[in-house]
Amino acid sequence: MYSNDISKLTFSPDGKRLAYRVFDASDEETKGYFVVVDGQEGKIYNHIWDLTFSPNSEKLAYVGHANRRNIIVIDGVEFSDWPEPLLKDLQRRYHTNIAFSPDSEKLAYFAAGRIDYFIVINGQRGRSYDDVYGPIVFSPDGKSVSYGARKGNDILWVVDSV
Repeated sequence: MYSNDISKLTFSPDGKRLAYRVFDASDEETKGYFVVVDGQEGKIYNHIWDLTFSPNSEKLAYVGHANRRNIIVIDGVEFSDWPEPLLKDLQRRYHTNIAFSPDSEKLAYFAAGRIDYFIVINGQRGRSYDDVYGPIVFSPDGKSVSYGARKGNDILWVVDSV
């Protein structure tokens, strides 16, 4: 199988699928991380964060880093035209917040502009803030999303319709 570093083992909510991250350093030119989902290897990236299955277990999303850019990847497809995901350093462990809606149709994550931070839902940019905080939580009906934000000195708990 793999003789290199395997990490981030993630089961789908129904327990029928498995995804994990592999670091392969066997070739200096192609070394990097890739995701294995249901036994299928994905594209190699410089780094990979936040493997997240959808609630219906059909989709897998994560952040891949390549060419100095973070990219949302859903089922192996790169969404490079979507705003770049924001990575936060929490005790020297970088992560983003990726969340699927309960019906698995919407994907939300945080992103950063030149001077602002915002939420992205299915590629659409939300309102600007001075900072954003997780977790991102969808309402049970998937019609609202909630997260923390800062605007000036005000700390907010934001609830947006989606």
